[in-house]
Amino acid sequence: CVLFFIAGYQPTTLLLGYTTYNLALHQDIQEKLFEEIKEQLRETNGKVTYEAIQNMKYLDNVISDSLRLHPPVVRLDRISVVDYKLKGTAITIPKGTTV
Repeated sequence: CVLFFIAGYQPTTLLLGYTTYNLALHQDIQEKLFEEIKEQLRETNGKVTYEAIQNMKYLDNVISDSLRLHPPVVRLDRISVVDYKLKGTAITIPKGTTV
């Protein structure tokens, strides 16, 4: 249970940390995002609603770009398309094996 909690918690923490870092480096983007948030909160009388967040297209772009620049989880699975014998060993990776 603890493993699943930690595994789910870390990517969120990394995303928030890197997004904050990127916004600190690019204050023009920070200002544009701040203006978008203020505008949405003005339209909803200061209430953060699901719809208000969905309307924040620039926020979505900032988060997506942060994930692109600093992916919290890197995983590149490959599937063997042929039986492959590792040179100098008796090990064979069968076709269809995820490596």
